[in-house]
Amino acid sequence: MHSIAAIERSFRDYFRHWDIALPAAAVEARSPGHIFERGWHIGYVWDREDGEEYLEVLAQHRMTNDRHFRVFASGRVEQLPAAADFYSYGQDATDEEIERAERDYVEHNRRVYADLRMRGLLPPAGGNLHSHDINEYLRSGGLTDAPE
Repeated sequence: MHSIAAIERSFRDYFRHWDIALPAAAVEARSPGHIFERGWHIGYVWDREDGEEYLEVLAQHRMTNDRHFRVFASGRVEQLPAAADFYSYGQDATDEEIERAERDYVEHNRRVYADLRMRGLLPPAGGNLHSHDINEYLRSGGLTDAPE
């Protein structure tokens, strides 16, 4: 039997070293939210797929890469696209290849950040922890919902 307890347990286990758990009221109401604790920004939303409930999570900490995943009531975890931390190119790359690698990196990150913000997993531009706003700016050439 699938249960919401499996989602809560998986979330709690994932963040056990920081003693972070989902707020009980958010679980009961299945309300989305953001947790800002111990250097983490954790955005989460509830939904269903093929009749199975899941919690979608964006976890950000300045000391590690962003993680984006879904935890299903069955216990299954599905990894989803997150912002890239860096880009690379070959040792003998031309200037054009280097420019393309950087452009692809920035474009990927802008798409990911915009999607996460639209889905409610990121707070409005400028509303995250400063270190995460800085990372977003550097990785995507600006905050994704800031005026051009």
